[in-house]
Amino acid sequence: MQCDLRRPGCLKCEKLKRPCPGYRNLTEVIFRDEVPRIKKKARNNSHFQEVVGAATRASLPPPIRREPSGSQCPGTSLQITSALSSSLEDRAASFFFANYTTTGAPFCDTYQAWVTLEYLKDGPDNKVRVIVQAVGMAAISNVHNAPDVAVRAKERYCKALQVTNLALRDPSQVAADSTLMSILLLGLYETISFEESRGYQPWAMHIEGATALLQLRGQAQFSRELGLQLYVQFRNQIVQACLQRGGRVPSALEEVTLDFEGSRLGRRYSSIRPGSLAKMSFRIVNLRADIKRRHITDPDTICQIALDINTTLQIWATMQTERAYFELDMPDDSCGFHFRGKSHVYTSTWGAQVWNNWRSLGVLANQIILDHVDQQLLLDEATKDAMRSTAVAFVQNLSTEICISTSALSSTPRASTMVWPLYIVTQEVLNGTDVRSWAADQLRSIRRRMGIKQAAFLAEDACPNWRESGTMPGFNFL
Repeated sequence: MQCDLRRPGCLKCEKLKRPCPGYRNLTEVIFRDEVPRIKKKARNNSHFQEVVGAATRASLPPPIRREPSGSQCPGTSLQITSALSSSLEDRAASFFFANYTTTGAPFCDTYQAWVTLEYLKDGPDNKVRVIVQAVGMAAISNVHNAPDVAVRAKERYCKALQVTNLALRDPSQVAADSTLMSILLLGLYETISFEESRGYQPWAMHIEGATALLQLRGQAQFSRELGLQLYVQFRNQIVQACLQRGGRVPSALEEVTLDFEGSRLGRRYSSIRPGSLAKMSFRIVNLRADIKRRHITDPDTICQIALDINTTLQIWATMQTERAYFELDMPDDSCGFHFRGKSHVYTSTWGAQVWNNWRSLGVLANQIILDHVDQQLLLDEATKDAMRSTAVAFVQNLSTEICISTSALSSTPRASTMVWPLYIVTQEVLNGTDVRSWAADQLRSIRRRMGIKQAAFLAEDACPNWRESGTMPGFNFL
């Protein structure tokens, strides 16, 4: 029975004894709230009930880890013997905070505390709450293969887009931390619910929007720790987007980076981590883009720039006396958790992430050298052979170290930071099959444990036939 658009209410709504919105102005788009109906339908689905129960167990936080500088303390396990009854929204939030936020230096405690407070704020248009729930639901649906939960996640995502767009049109909210955070999480949602048919475009669009917003926020954003943390997170993603698309670093990001380095908190941040990996990443991104666009074609010039970047990276490594790591032999490794029976001990999981960023940049710089060394005209064959051998050794050693580092990160919320380093390893043909297949397996593990579909797609994109899903190492993450 269709609505007859009668004023003040239609006959259909009158018979159903429910309020009627009355005459609909066709120049406006009005949606009826179908969430209660969908919720009732989904909860009647036995598979949905099974997934919700499993999600409760999956979203319980892992053992608490405290990471004082220079030490690693074993976690204290807080176990709940029986699942508490709570809504899917609460379970999604629990999954998010357990798997996508972390504590520790630098400034992550401030970041996590702020996200928690923002999530708990009342109000129907709480941007952070809606997108946190969308991210958590999307991850749960992937981990447990639950399309019903994916539908709920998409609803939350659409709501988050709506309220974020409203904030972007509001002068009082456009530069707010909550608005930038919402865009960051919209991008995270896209990596979790990754669809091959859409590729990286939705994620890249969010990242491009954030670049303009960072510039709009200006110097003031670096007067507080949260602003600095949001900038660092977006800077890393913008660099990844540029690498993926072969573009140069946006001038807006370079300007914001200068503001960051000149701020009080920026100087404090730089003192904690000597040397700027960000600037080195900008140089590599821009060199790759200029080569792709044929703005630089001379192989001698290209190799010289890449060699200079590589030398700068080596100098950076020698400066990290406060972030040194150690490699241990793990002879009793029957579960196959450690690559080649080796393990790294870092001062913190953040330190492990930083070293992997450095290794990734080293691989990229030496890939450029290898692509152009044979075309050089100014060097003799012996020199080119030596340059080639050195670059090959760098690529293979750095790739191996990335694989060894996985045991330090795989069971932490920073596991997602391994996605791009591992992808770089999988696509490098100079690496042996054991190296590339291990990296691909770790990407699939991230998909299974954290629900990030993009990780599994990258694994298949690099080496589709090396592993069947049933033969990968099994890690009990739940």
